[in-house]
Amino acid sequence: MSNKYWGWGLEDDEFYVRLKEAGLNVTRPPNLSTGKEKTFKASASKWSFKNPVTTKTRQALTLTFSPIDERNRKLYRLENPPQGHHPLIIIGSLGTDPKKITLLYYCHLDVLKVRRYKWVHDPYELTEEEDGKLVGRGTAKMKGPLLCFLHDRGIVCESMHECKSRGLSQVLEQLKSTFLANVDCIVLNESRWIGKSHPCIVYGMRGVCYFDLKISGPRKSLASGDYGGIVREPMSDLLHILKSLVDPFGNVKMSSLSSDVQPVTPDEESFYHKIKTNKSEYRANVGVNKLGHDENLKLVLMHVWRYPWFNLHFINTSNCVSLLDIPNEIHARFSIRTVPNQKHERIVEQTLEAIDRSVAELETPNRVEVKSENCLDPWVEDHDHWNYEAANLAIRQVYKEEASFIREGNGFPTLLKLRDAMPGRNILVLPIADCESKAHRSGENISKQCYIEGGKLFAAYFAALAERAAKRRSSKSNRSSSQSNKPSAACRHKMY
Repeated sequence: MSNKYWGWGLEDDEFYVRLKEAGLNVTRPPNLSTGKEKTFKASASKWSFKNPVTTKTRQALTLTFSPIDERNRKLYRLENPPQGHHPLIIIGSLGTDPKKITLLYYCHLDVLKVRRYKWVHDPYELTEEEDGKLVGRGTAKMKGPLLCFLHDRGIVCESMHECKSRGLSQVLEQLKSTFLANVDCIVLNESRWIGKSHPCIVYGMRGVCYFDLKISGPRKSLASGDYGGIVREPMSDLLHILKSLVDPFGNVKMSSLSSDVQPVTPDEESFYHKIKTNKSEYRANVGVNKLGHDENLKLVLMHVWRYPWFNLHFINTSNCVSLLDIPNEIHARFSIRTVPNQKHERIVEQTLEAIDRSVAELETPNRVEVKSENCLDPWVEDHDHWNYEAANLAIRQVYKEEASFIREGNGFPTLLKLRDAMPGRNILVLPIADCESKAHRSGENISKQCYIEGGKLFAAYFAALAERAAKRRSSKSNRSSSQSNKPSAACRHKMY
């Protein structure tokens, strides 16, 4: 897939061209005339053009593709399509054998904007560097992983992932009884390895709660030399509030916050000892001279993955005319990373209560406003499931080593949407890009080796998944047969 066509919609049409070239039959509404030069209007992209298709038509359809077999062709129409401007969501299936398990693969086509001056090469032209890295926006997240998968199983592919997956929840809800009804398990290629050489499987992610804090004081910013010492400064109030929430080492002070944290189990503890990573490589990837927690790598990884944490993102004093002014208004954003079994509603409530107590202690004349938004709950999956067993077996076959079972420090909203739409389905996160992939950053890449081995990994994973599912089905069938041969409770009673 080319990186030339970008902008919430252009990639959908390039994707259509590639599917046709691969010999797949594509179903499109008959009056849809978009191509490489036109797309649906998206205010976030300056490369968007007016689209001749009416809003009603665009909202009422999702595009599906299937093999040439006409019996498998379906066009799903949404009863209550999401409102607003949303590019089409591509859903498709390859094969419909009811005797086999159905694997759902999620991916997205959109990418983040780039600052071209930070790139050595054109970010929208795939460039192979001398060290074998394939460089371009979206190579690691997520066109490279998508191409490794494309020739195989069921797929849901959207183009609004970087815009909080708007409209996806409504689409998934209405596909529950049709396209999603027979899904047995799910796989995603998000995340990356924690090192350069050893493959990983992700089974958990932290959640996050973002807070915006605003403190307003004098009607205008004041010269510090003229008025310093006679007004209550908003910056002083902000520092007091932040100090009440976090200690100098970044630990959250609210003791009640840790009461819901899931204890470390022996099973989880064993994973940390098995993780293959080099301390110096990890340190270099972070970009620091020394890691925290006395460079105890197990503690470092635990604090990245499974303990709550406070992050201060910025303090803004943009109203000041001079850097030496007393700002009349302060804006700050901070977040608290959450972990199983914490719920964002409880975290928000406790944080707001802590800020209220701190403000009461201040007795400040300044106005303090705080709001919370964009909260995500953490996620952790059953890594003993046959879906994970199949992935680990595939990794052993392709990479000749056991996978490192890891968690991810970032939240992933789309994963939670998939979980909520299909409760009970096991979700596997199977990254194929290494720690140097620079997803979402300048110089984003996927190494040629990761790309090639990733294709092999999918093939091995599908084979292992079918084998594991068959054994599981056979085991359940034997248990069911054994139970059916037992006398009922009433019959046993008579035998006594």
